[in-house]
Amino acid sequence: FKVPNALIFDTTLSFATRRVGMIFFAYCNALGGCRKSYEAIAALAGCSVATAVKAVWELSEAGYLTVKHTKLGRTVYGKNTYTVDLALLKKGYTILDRAVLEQELTDSALIVLCAIIVCAGNSSRAFPSISALQKKTGAARSTVCAGLRLLKALKTLLVQLCIKKNQEHSRNSYHICGVAEGNYAAASCDQHIAASDACQAPIEGFSLMGVVRFLANKVKTQITGVLNYLLKERSYRLT
Repeated sequence: FKVPNALIFDTTLSFATRRVGMIFFAYCNALGGCRKSYEAIAALAGCSVATAVKAVWELSEAGYLTVKHTKLGRTVYGKNTYTVDLALLKKGYTILDRAVLEQELTDSALIVLCAIIVCAGNSSRAFPSISALQKKTGAARSTVCAGLRLLKALKTLLVQLCIKKNQEHSRNSYHICGVAEGNYAAASCDQHIAASDACQAPIEGFSLMGVVRFLANKVKTQITGVLNYLLKERSYRLT
């Protein structure tokens, strides 16, 4: 489903409200309509009914959706009808899988994951700094770090530490592992779990294949030099 980037990065809304907003965009029809009870919304968002009611009010005030109450009697109300603003998608959106909302993620960890996905674009790898994630999500540094630890523990992210030649730490490399589809390549990270706890790059910007190619070129150059030397010696002796 498509989530407007404006909702993900709206720091005026709480993390729980942004998560509830994703529920409406995940389960609305082609016209943006959605009809669910507060209990159903709370169950899908993993929050209390009171939190869902407050989130719906905040989303309505912020212009992300409109609410139409269904009155069955003088004092009896049915399920509300909600209509999300699909025009927000034209300003930029991110494609997610509904499985993301089913994971045991805190509200802040979910927003941090969405920010990393936006940074990755059509790839499965991103290099945002902690301060950049803070600025995008509106979260404190400790909140971002806690979200990253949870995402790593749930095998949603593979975190690779990047160390420069002078042993200073650079921005981490985040590999997104199979929790979304559409705007980046989903992949299973089971094969990387064994190395996820201590996965360090000795030199920033160097990959294993790059090192292999470098060594292969060095060996090729040495062999070529030896062959040229032998050919010259042979031609000298013949003359």
